[in-house]
Amino acid sequence: MAKKKKHPQVADRQEIQIILGKLMKKAQGINLKLSGEKVRCSILDELDEGLILRMDAEVREQHGLQPRMPIAMNFYYEGKEYYGGSKVLGYGKYEGKEALRLAYPESFNINDDFGLTQLHLTPRIPVTFTSTLNKLCDGQIVNIGVNGIDLKNGENEPTKELLALNIDTNVGFEISPELRIHCPGNLLYIQTFGEGLVGIEFIGLDKETSKKLGDWITEESLKRRNQDLHFLRERRNRKDKPKPNAGNSQAEGEGEAKLRLEDDYGNTVYSDGEAYILILSRDKDLIGRMGKSLKRKYGVLISKGRFSNAQKIIEHYQPVLILIDANLGALSGFDVCNTMQSHLEEKQAVVIMGAGGEELNLFRARAIQGGAFDYIVNDPFRPLSFFKTVEEFVALATDQP
Repeated sequence: MAKKKKHPQVADRQEIQIILGKLMKKAQGINLKLSGEKVRCSILDELDEGLILRMDAEVREQHGLQPRMPIAMNFYYEGKEYYGGSKVLGYGKYEGKEALRLAYPESFNINDDFGLTQLHLTPRIPVTFTSTLNKLCDGQIVNIGVNGIDLKNGENEPTKELLALNIDTNVGFEISPELRIHCPGNLLYIQTFGEGLVGIEFIGLDKETSKKLGDWITEESLKRRNQDLHFLRERRNRKDKPKPNAGNSQAEGEGEAKLRLEDDYGNTVYSDGEAYILILSRDKDLIGRMGKSLKRKYGVLISKGRFSNAQKIIEHYQPVLILIDANLGALSGFDVCNTMQSHLEEKQAVVIMGAGGEELNLFRARAIQGGAFDYIVNDPFRPLSFFKTVEEFVALATDQP
């Protein structure tokens, strides 16, 4: 029989963003442990620095919640219980609703004693199993691994009335005509949190079938990972709107989705739009002329070019095109372009802009060598020609005709 293991931890910020984003999209709640009680809260928003939860002032006052107070939480996600901790940052009104703001969770643990399964199934796979009385029952596979499954009973009777710990059952299901599983299984656990699943360990599964199952799980896991990354990009690409504050004067930080940038322009968003173009330049006159030309069709973001600031802006707004001034004061636009290449998504194009003259070919070669799409001349600045060129670069970056 499988032995209990240390609960796995999810500490990757991207993974946590995907989990919380899906919880919010599906309107699933989070349970907070307050004064020994579980209080269920819906997620109103998920920001860079915090998590906004719906909570009435009466509930907050009843449990004496104050800024900096540690708080425990848990929730149900893809067939497993996740648990972790945070701290209170503030409270107040958020989009007209009473809300609580928590620090962004750094990690979650998965309540999974045996590590039996690796992949959550959507849609679920039908399965048959035998009860302790050798009755044939129907169910669904919620999670699957090379060593076993998490099963949800399809019968009216409670699962614990049909199966018992450490008593063998027989399970059978089909993933494809080429991959059928039929073997004895041992019940390892009955999960009461969420859907009330049971974990069944395969006994005596032959090596060939086990390898086919492992290959299928690996392939499906890669597909799921790509879907998750697409989901995260879609969330980042949504049109950002200013958010009401969800904190009082005692809270640390503000509730609005505002990036913390050092030595940069006061407003990152020059103009709003469905697709953003980021301009890195210290020339305010140039930014004004470019912004005026671009804003009729695109959202325009601006920054002085400090790499740490640019990286935050890119991660938050996911611009489709990044225009970098070759001269960024003490910085070189070519060096900034070269540095940011490993941090860009596939669909983000970089173009360097600057002076022309006799060294134009040298500048263009240096730009392309550093990972840029091209080098364009912005002095003299011609609005119509510039706009047409930018549209061509955006089309190339997004595979538009």
